[in-house]
Amino acid sequence: MPTVVVPVGFIMGPEFGPDGPRDRDPLHYEVHFGGDPQDLTETEFAVWAAAFVDPPRHAKLEVDRGSLEQHLRTDDGLVGPIADPSPLVSALLDRGLLLEFDPLEEPLRELFRGLGLFPQGQGLGSTPDDPAGYRIGFGGRPVAEVTSNVYQLWSYSLTFPSLWDACVDMAGAAGTGTQPLDVRPEALAREVGAAIPLLVSAGAAFLDPLNHDLR
Repeated sequence: MPTVVVPVGFIMGPEFGPDGPRDRDPLHYEVHFGGDPQDLTETEFAVWAAAFVDPPRHAKLEVDRGSLEQHLRTDDGLVGPIADPSPLVSALLDRGLLLEFDPLEEPLRELFRGLGLFPQGQGLGSTPDDPAGYRIGFGGRPVAEVTSNVYQLWSYSLTFPSLWDACVDMAGAAGTGTQPLDVRPEALAREVGAAIPLLVSAGAAFLDPLNHDLR
């Protein structure tokens, strides 16, 4: 079964010192991470950002730790190839800035209780050729296509205390409305979990840890 790796947090950008030439190097890069923003070195940021780079492969659940590390060994991006990215990947996993999980098999309740799914972009509605596929994009340009269930949850997940609460509420709507849902929270969580790598890598949403006690 696929074990995917996705980035957690929202990029705040490079931080520069108050003085120096305009082309000076940043002191560090900042990633919003719940209530505790994280400062990353240039190399750490390059590793974190590399988890965004291939939305088509994310859509197929093909970006695991091995493929991420292989990309970093050959990438000519921000810092160039990294000969041994494994310790850096491990450190970001330990800090929670990278998330490794199996969206199809792993029980997702506890994982999703600690995360929020924050939508970005615009809902573009169903596709003309495939009414079952719903698009998310920017300025009319689609970046992701997901199922109806995922699209609905993406659109209002921000209004719930956690991603798990959104799954529970949406599953609880079964048998109501004009388009009743017939799913359990766990099944819906797996459907959403399988879409998270695409949503995050394409910029249609970001994951952020929650910084309050869910009681």
